[in-house]
Amino acid sequence: MQSTPARRIPNYRRIHDSLRQLGVDTAPLYRALHIREEDFGVDNGGVTMAAHLELLNRAAEQRQDPYLGISMARTRDVANLGAVGYMARSAPDFGRALAIVDSYLDHVTPGASSGLINHGDSSTWTYEIEGFTPEQCRHEVEMTLKQFVNAIRELLFLPDWHPLETCFRHAPPADVGPIQAAFCERLTFNHSFNGVSFPSGFLAMPTSHADPLLLQVLEQQVQRSISQFKRGINLRDRVSVLISSQIGQTDISAESIAARLGMSRRTLHRRLADQGTSVGKLRDIVVFQIAKEVLVNTPVSITQLAQRLGYSDTSAFDRAFKRLSGQTPKTFRQNAEN
Repeated sequence: MQSTPARRIPNYRRIHDSLRQLGVDTAPLYRALHIREEDFGVDNGGVTMAAHLELLNRAAEQRQDPYLGISMARTRDVANLGAVGYMARSAPDFGRALAIVDSYLDHVTPGASSGLINHGDSSTWTYEIEGFTPEQCRHEVEMTLKQFVNAIRELLFLPDWHPLETCFRHAPPADVGPIQAAFCERLTFNHSFNGVSFPSGFLAMPTSHADPLLLQVLEQQVQRSISQFKRGINLRDRVSVLISSQIGQTDISAESIAARLGMSRRTLHRRLADQGTSVGKLRDIVVFQIAKEVLVNTPVSITQLAQRLGYSDTSAFDRAFKRLSGQTPKTFRQNAEN
């Protein structure tokens, strides 16, 4: 297998869940590839790109599914991009949503890159993974391009839309029928890039959950998190950065944070305890700070805010907010408006 930087894919539990939904027995595959499920916690990654690509190839063989990537895409939506997905949903139009994904893709899938080629009346979104052959990347590429098609359908209210053309760097399979059914009749294999073509007019179309004010809050938080993390701050702040970059997930565990920092859960717990805090306490603080900004600066409903912050229901969010502020989100917003 060709060499590539050993950065780890975050939120790998989502890939795991997709494979399990399809009936893949992941245990023997993990053992063969030296992947430890406990390393990627509940919503965090612990798998390199090389291991990820090989895992998909072996899962396809085990399931006898030459179209595994397409099958997996059916179990995933925009929300699988975590905070970046929520930002894309809140973008004012599809062009801005694409720009967000392109800007943050390397944080979602380290080693991957995307871009936009304009042909006049049509445009093509491209997706590439460097350092690997087209055949090694086939299932990952087909999954991602199919997710892109799904995103257009979801964000632009076009449930029956199909691409103008879909291009793949890999060779055609024995039967291209399932790929045509998933994408379109016009397929090109052995191409110079992977990409999906769509009418350029889509770029100016508003997204289904357009909310520029919420987008501003979310994007500022994610950018702040990334810049702080790169500066190499103390452990307490680094944990807060990791938590804020995972906003929108239903559970942010100590295991996932510890794995991201390259230490055991016990070590993380001990070092945070020495600073008088814990992952749970820091998560409450980060979520509370973001919630206050959104409640004061945007008209987003409390129900939507609870969902976007990763709470299972509004009542759970109400209780958490009241515990930290002494008042419910509704009362807090009303007081801020007076």
